[in-house]
Amino acid sequence: MPHVTVSDSATANDRGNARAGGQLLSAAIRASLAGVVLSVMLLGFVSETQPLFYAVLGLSLLVYLMARGRAILSTAVQYLSSSTMVWRWVFLAWAVASLLWASRANSLGRVTTLLEIHAVGLVLYDSARHLRATRWVLALVFVGAAVGASHAMLTGLNSGAARLEGLYSNPNVLAVTLVMGLAAFNAGAGLGRSRLARTVAHSLAIVILAGIIATASVKGVVGVLCVWGAGLLVWHTRRRIAIQLASVAAATLLLVPLGTTFQTYWERALQRVSAAAFAVSSQAGVSYSLVERERFVRKGLSLIAESPWAGNGLGSFSWLSGEGTYAHSNPIEMGVALGVAGIALYYLLHAVVLYRGVSLRLHRVLAVRFAMLFVPTLLVLDLAVVSYAMKLPTLLLIMSAGWIDAQLGGDVP
Repeated sequence: MPHVTVSDSATANDRGNARAGGQLLSAAIRASLAGVVLSVMLLGFVSETQPLFYAVLGLSLLVYLMARGRAILSTAVQYLSSSTMVWRWVFLAWAVASLLWASRANSLGRVTTLLEIHAVGLVLYDSARHLRATRWVLALVFVGAAVGASHAMLTGLNSGAARLEGLYSNPNVLAVTLVMGLAAFNAGAGLGRSRLARTVAHSLAIVILAGIIATASVKGVVGVLCVWGAGLLVWHTRRRIAIQLASVAAATLLLVPLGTTFQTYWERALQRVSAAAFAVSSQAGVSYSLVERERFVRKGLSLIAESPWAGNGLGSFSWLSGEGTYAHSNPIEMGVALGVAGIALYYLLHAVVLYRGVSLRLHRVLAVRFAMLFVPTLLVLDLAVVSYAMKLPTLLLIMSAGWIDAQLGGDVP
């Protein structure tokens, strides 16, 4: 038996304690990231779940900051000085400055929301730049979308609701959220590499697609087509999308004839999509929704022309247009609020993330594939969605910026 001194034994114990402590910290960080992502995806949309949303999000942020300790301070400096994020900070400064000429108090609430989203973004930036957590975060986005779709269908398919909205209070918000989960899955996120894990993941992707159909959201269908189209252009995502298309065909043959309840939603979605396609191609006003949105665009462009550079403050479209609601188009909403300069500054982060992601030529890497699917899809959806105040799109862009900065700075292999 080898001789073990007290010193050797103490050293072994120290190493064991260090490993145990490291594992505990890792578990705390993964759990806190799960709390942040899943609370953002599933809670906070309706008044009933908002208290739980703030409780889970606040606790998750606290656990993450405690687990990271002083390291989060140096990351905060990197976050604020990031060359990838720099134009987003200019945009936020412009949004804050707009309070000087905004003529309604609700602008302050919108600016506060933007600042809060970007404060939470520090956690996603840090996790991507220093902790190699991008795959974990995107897996959570995928799982969160599957949970949201499952809940919507379990609680809504037999309720007689014309369009499912689940936990989101709006079918279009549900559809857009599910599209982001689908983009994460098609980029390569999943539940593991075993055959069983891959089979379950593909099944959950079908559940997400079924949820999008059940919302009868034209934006949701367009988002799916964008994700598929962008994915087919990326070599390393084609196989997964081909499997998904085959699975969709098989599921459609089974569900539509046999599931009479789901068949109603399928037919309603087809009707809305075909009506939208006909209205666009023939310029005929057959869809009240499209007629309404066309009116929003006309009024928005007129308001932008009246104040093209400075805008009128965040949230100003609602009362200046007399519509009493938002513009249903992010460029129009942003243009009326912050002018043409605001539009340009806002979308520079999208452009930088996509350009730098592609220019790294690391298409085998999940983070790059996700940027190539997610950013173009988000840009298309923004034509009919006001996303600047939605938490998830901005947080995912910030996460992508953190991963890109890690590559440019050599922080993470």
